[in-house]
Amino acid sequence: MQQTNNTNNTNNTNQQMVEEDEIDLRELFATIWSYKKSIIIMTLLITIIAGILIYKMPKYYKTTTTIEVKQKDGGGGISLGGAGALLGLAGIGGGGSNSIDKDAELMKTYRINAKVLEKVNYRVNLFINQKWKEVEIEESNCSVSISDLSVFDYRDYGMRVMLEPVSDEAFRLYLPSIVSDELLGEFEYGKPIHTEKFALTINKVRDGGVMPSFMTLNADSRYIHREMVSKNLTIEVEKKAPFLNISYLDTLPSRGEAYTKALIESYIEQSLQDEVDDIDITLNSLDKQIREVQDRVAISSRDLVKYKSKNQIISPEKQTGMLVKGQ
Repeated sequence: MQQTNNTNNTNNTNQQMVEEDEIDLRELFATIWSYKKSIIIMTLLITIIAGILIYKMPKYYKTTTTIEVKQKDGGGGISLGGAGALLGLAGIGGGGSNSIDKDAELMKTYRINAKVLEKVNYRVNLFINQKWKEVEIEESNCSVSISDLSVFDYRDYGMRVMLEPVSDEAFRLYLPSIVSDELLGEFEYGKPIHTEKFALTINKVRDGGVMPSFMTLNADSRYIHREMVSKNLTIEVEKKAPFLNISYLDTLPSRGEAYTKALIESYIEQSLQDEVDDIDITLNSLDKQIREVQDRVAISSRDLVKYKSKNQIISPEKQTGMLVKGQ
């Protein structure tokens, strides 16, 4: 009898818990339903904002290429051929430090990329507003070109400047602001412009080209490498073979291809120069060692002559000649 009562109590407890859960779910759905309009509006608002942000994001084009890195006899780098033996004689290592991993890191450095930035222009980026979206355009398609650019304060690198044409001979420049754009002045094409923050010259190169709506003044190559190039450049190493896979992202496909090509050329040029410098160091070290050996031989020869003279030692040939004459 007691066991039956315990069973009934357990069933009642379980039923009560189920009823409480049902009540809680009913209350939850009732609360959600009462705020259905607010939830729908917030969901739509978040979706719209996310869609706008995605639409306004710049479109990147990817350039990829693979290069083979020639290995030294004792490691990585370019083979020195017969000069490898000279390295050993001079007491210089066989090139184990010049591994393919080091080459991959070398291609990312400012040392290599600085030469590339002299050939590929990132100092100024030109944009137009197209369907409520900022789109970068190539300078070759623009009606204007930028020259003699200087940004005076490193904190202003990458600053935006708006450009508004006034006539065929003049234009206005603005500094964009959330409250109100700051007018820098009205200027003429082809004449130097000097403001508190920057200096440049905007030249009219053609009448039929596209007029940019605004531009970013990057100016400094170190800033460009740190903020733009290094973030878009990826170099992967294939361990099974001496290959470097190079990937580069750019908003302009032609510029991305030009940058990748110039990067490889700069890397090869620098690698060859490093090998030439290594060979020069090796040869200079060998020349120094040869001179030291020659000096030691000369000193030893003089010491030997002095010793023979002091101890009246003559060569066997001369000694035999004297015996023959004595007979």
